[in-house]
Amino acid sequence: MPPSPWTATPWSAEPRRRAGEPQPLLDRPSALAARYRHLALKTTETLAVVAYDANGAVLAEHSLHGDATGVAATPAEVLRGALWVRASALALVHNHPSGYAVPSSADLRFTRSILCACEVLQLGLVDHVIVASRGWLSLRDSGWLRGVP
Repeated sequence: MPPSPWTATPWSAEPRRRAGEPQPLLDRPSALAARYRHLALKTTETLAVVAYDANGAVLAEHSLHGDATGVAATPAEVLRGALWVRASALALVHNHPSGYAVPSSADLRFTRSILCACEVLQLGLVDHVIVASRGWLSLRDSGWLRGVP
């Protein structure tokens, strides 16, 4: 079997946890924004994908890197790792180097394509959070995901 395309440990930027220590809960948009606030300082876009098990525990995370205007990622690239770790759901977080956490039409189209792929694969999409130097925004809480399958 080939190696996993995802990070083996959930948070490589944090110190290693001892066996039995709880993983950070990323069950709210504010927790996702806090965990990935460091992305707001980047000058290029990065898309982080967080994979969850059926109980909402974080299994793994994966990052895809782009340029100043976006991350060119397909739903297959985004979901490959989630399928590898047998995730039940995932969340997306990406930064806006412009400093404004306002979703672009490309952000909304991309999120809808991920939602459709998740539906086919029976994965839940917890949220898509945008982080920027001037704040963050949850697409789910802001109503951008309403009416989308």
